[in-house]
This record gives sequence, structure tokens and C-alpha cells, in this order.
Amino acid sequence: MKRDNMDVNRLRHDIDMIDSGILWLIQERLERALLIGRLKSVVEDSKREHEVIKRLLSMKAGPIRTDFIYKLIRIIISESKKIQETGMPIVGFYGEHGAYSEIAIHKWRKDVMPVPSRSIKDLKEGLKSGIFDYCILPVKNSSSGSINETSELIMDNELQVQDEFQIPVHHCLLGLHDSKLTEIRRVISHPHALYQCQQFIKRKGFFTVRFWDTAGSARLLAERRMPHTAAIASILCSRFYGLKVLKESIEDCSDNATVFAVVSRSNR
Repeated sequence: MKRDNMDVNRLRHDIDMIDSGILWLIQERLERALLIGRLKSVVEDSKREHEVIKRLLSMKAGPIRTDFIYKLIRIIISESKKIQETGMPIVGFYGEHGAYSEIAIHKWRKDVMPVPSRSIKDLKEGLKSGIFDYCILPVKNSSSGSINETSELIMDNELQVQDEFQIPVHHCLLGLHDSKLTEIRRVISHPHALYQCQQFIKRKGFFTVRFWDTAGSARLLAERRMPHTAAIASILCSRFYGLKVLKESIEDCSDNATVFAVVSRSNR
């Protein structure tokens, strides 16, 4: 009986992770639809919708019913159209969802749509093409200093800094649902976050792995389920990626903070 309960619990956890993955994939699809809405004048595209549904129906496998696939895709397409029609300003940020830049966006304005990007170049092109109304960028941290990756956008003559403000940054050590702090051997995060938590890392004797983004490291851990590994990221990432908070506020300085800049085209 005990083994059966363990098997059920494991399967339920797998379902939870699959559900989270489905939600994130749908969200990413809606974000792409939102960006497409900026690139074309007509939201309705019946031919494209028909092609999407036909392709997905051809991929049917297992117990999933054809009518369920059709209904599901129609709902997603309908929601995509609604998002395209909202007219909300789009704010690009560097990183995955849960990044401190996204937290900064919500502090700056509530009536905007944050959209992540894995490339500073894409943020720059998105601003100049009009896909993004604004971009929000970390400029300087009180502990680790200037953030070089974003200087290219800040210094661009075609772009303009619209606002600048500071938010506190409190790092969490995040692990898989069955992780224990005593079992962690290595931590993954952005170099700035690793630097800001270096005393904690040294005390625990962790091996460090640099990654391009704090939230990205949390997502990587959730997707690859690496044993004896934790990510350093925001507490928001624990909810987004189904991770366990092993330790809160692990930054070396309690007043750790980052200055963010809001950038737009110069003619806005």
C-alpha cells in the first residue's frame, strides 16, 4: 500500500508539472500572437487558423479526441484575438518570466503587458520597429555595480530614457519539490546574483554555475529536474515554475537594490 501511495503521489506531481508546462506554453503562444498583432493590421486570418487546426489534428495520438483538440485550439485562437485587441502597451524585458525586471515593470505600471526576451538585440529591434512600446532594463545594482549587458540600449541615440527608479532585490534559493537544503551541491544563476550571494554560497560550499538570467535558471531547473541543484532567483519564480523555497533573503546585503530604466523610442 505504501508503494502504491508513493506511485500515486509521483504521478500526481508529474501531472502538476505537466499542467504548469501547458499553462506556460499557452502563455508563450499568446505573447507571440500579441507581437504578431503589432506587425499586421488585420487580426482575423481565417486561412492561417484553418492551417493551424489542420496541422494539429494531424498530430493526434493516444486517447485525445479530435473534437477536444478542435475546441481547445479554437479557444486559444479566440483568446489570442482578444489579447491583440486590448491595445495595452507592451513592455519588453530581458529574461524569463519571474525576472526582477518583470517585478520592476509591475511596480512602474499596472496597465501594461510584460513580454520577455532572451536577447538585448531583440529588445532594441523591438523598440525601433514599434513592437515594444517600452523596455525596462536593470542599470546598476547596489552590491555588484553596473550591468554591462544593458548599456547598449541605454546609450543608443535613437532611444530615450523615460523613467528611472530603484527596487529592493531579495534572492531566494529555489529547489525541486523534494529537495532539501542539506542535499544541494551546486547553484545556478546570473553572475550578478551569484556575486550578491557569495557569502551565503561560500558558507554552504556550493559549486556555482553561471547562467544568462536568474529566472531562466529557475525555469531550467524546473524543466531539467537536475539533482542536488538549486537556482538563485526571485520568490516569484517559485510560484511560476513550481519550485520549493529552500531559503529566503540569501543576499549578502539586506539593503540590496537595483536601479531600473524605462526606455522608449526618442520620438514617443
